Amino acid sequence: MHLNQATDGCWTPLGAAPAPGEVHVWRLRVDRNLSAALRMRPLLDQAERERANRFRFERDAICFILTRAHLRLILAGALGADAAAIRFRHGAAGKPLLDGQGGPWFNVSHSGAFAVLAIAADRRVGVDVERIRPITGRDLGLYFSQAEVRDLERLPERERQPAFFRCWTRKEAYLKARGDGLGFGLQRFSVTLDPGRPPRLLQVGGRPEEPSLWDLRDLAVDSAYSASLAAEAPISELFCRDIDEPV
Repeated sequence: MHLNQATDGCWTPLGAAPAPGEVHVWRLRVDRNLSAALRMRPLLDQAERERANRFRFERDAICFILTRAHLRLILAGALGADAAAIRFRHGAAGKPLLDGQGGPWFNVSHSGAFAVLAIAADRRVGVDVERIRPITGRDLGLYFSQAEVRDLERLPERERQPAFFRCWTRKEAYLKARGDGLGFGLQRFSVTLDPGRPPRLLQVGGRPEEPSLWDLRDLAVDSAYSASLAAEAPISELFCRDIDEPV
């Protein structure tokens, strides 16, 4: 698989299941042909196959099949189970969970050519990836807190686009880790977005202890994408891995 030069060396081959305190993240190319997806389709259950069939565009079906099949393989490795036998349920806000047990915890996101999959043995985890694209005409107050809007507007014009997606993926990863979804309120909490500041949850309205409970990290998926991870603190070690999926 071709890797962008800026991220070569960060991502290592598929390895063992995460130990307590560790978070493992996988990068998967999903811009593949149909034959790649068809090879993985037998791992899906009947409901997943029916969902794949409902996608209007073939590229979306391919992305779904590859992502869900590789998620099953990763979880199967962690559990010592058969990938096709894994069953999922959904939390109150729709977050996928393993049926009948608490862990391992996992989360998935995809955008454009990439999917990102995260797993942890003993802590909630969320991940988000977004292809960087124009933000002209967006009402920033719909997405960000007042503090974040001020921070974004202070930046030079050339820095606002990457900062917008840096902020957005950090917020999405946190919400997905919590399992609350967008109903929690995007304006209710703030994260860092300046290029010179490390990723961090700054404040959550009405919950002063919350920032100390979470660890945010940026993921170097590709120079044209922004990606972030959120997990319950502390993360003892973060491993970034590649999934080589033949064309």
